[in-house]
Amino acid sequence: MLYRLLVLFIILLNGCSVHNFFVKEQQFDLDTVTVVKYSPYVKEHRAYLPRRDLYLFPNGEKYHYVYHNQKNILGLLLHRRNKFIFYNLSQPKQKPVVLNSNKKTDYTSILKLLSHQGFKTMQSPENKGFLTSVSLKRYKNVKTLLVEVKDYSKLQKLYQTALKTYNASKIQHINTKLPKKLINYDYQYYKKYASTKKEKNQLHIIAKKLGYQTKSFVKKPLKSSVTKEKIVKKKNTTKHIKKILKKHTPNKKEKSHKSHVSLKKEVSKERNITQNISPSTQKKVPNEKSYFFYMRQASLEELSSYLSKPSTAQTLSYIQYNTLTKRKISLREEKILREGSLEELIEAYKKNKNIKYKERIMLLMKNKQTNQLD
Repeated sequence: MLYRLLVLFIILLNGCSVHNFFVKEQQFDLDTVTVVKYSPYVKEHRAYLPRRDLYLFPNGEKYHYVYHNQKNILGLLLHRRNKFIFYNLSQPKQKPVVLNSNKKTDYTSILKLLSHQGFKTMQSPENKGFLTSVSLKRYKNVKTLLVEVKDYSKLQKLYQTALKTYNASKIQHINTKLPKKLINYDYQYYKKYASTKKEKNQLHIIAKKLGYQTKSFVKKPLKSSVTKEKIVKKKNTTKHIKKILKKHTPNKKEKSHKSHVSLKKEVSKERNITQNISPSTQKKVPNEKSYFFYMRQASLEELSSYLSKPSTAQTLSYIQYNTLTKRKISLREEKILREGSLEELIEAYKKNKNIKYKERIMLLMKNKQTNQLD
């Protein structure tokens, strides 16, 4: 029992879990590029590169992507203490190439050396069909840069040619999906210039394979013989119905007589209905005469009594009610100007500050002074 416990303790100290002890996982060597998956259209590679003695490049990055256009090779460049290391991410069999650096051999000189061999710096590998990701990870108790690469370059070229030629015959049999990132620009470009129905249909097939939602321009299939027979039957039935209607339709005189009788019946029905309706259900029609009377002829007392009633607000519209209230205010002002005392005028002037009130007050004050002198 103690022996078993000791064995388990040693396994845990070595950093292995019980799951890894029973299940064999793919082991990756440090500082090398290894194959994860391989298929005719996708290649997946991975590399655990130690972060020891890493120097930053002039642009502040820890690594640089380098690409060979003719051979379709993606490489990664790292700068260690006294050397630059080139990793071939497309061909894992190739060992990392070490380029020693001196005072004379600088970063620019190494880039020139690589350019002579056909490699050029690359910012976005997605343009050439590579999906890459670099992350920090501890592997086998070593701080590493985890570099993962998925090579879709072959599949990307097939889709690009299909979009250029508007021909999806070479893609239809392929089951592996191409990420939209790698083909979106090309798809949007050639989508604009698809003019004919054939081109649009082919583009629809390509879009369906990529996962875009588009309308199909495929012609609908012709109607079958069964549907044609149904249409013929419908036409025959309509003709038969028309013939029957012609036989049974009355003359114009008969029609006019019948219509006259029917109108009389309808009028009598409507009268009976209106008589049976209670006065509460009938709509209250506003009295237009009363409105015009109160608008032009009514005195202040009549108008105020009319507006005080609750029925007026229901019968009149909003605009009519407001106009009458304004007339009431104007009539009240006129009454104060004519018959109002000096105190009433002063109170009204304090509220409205109307010039007419002021003039009237001044006139009354003068009259008062003259009366006192006399």
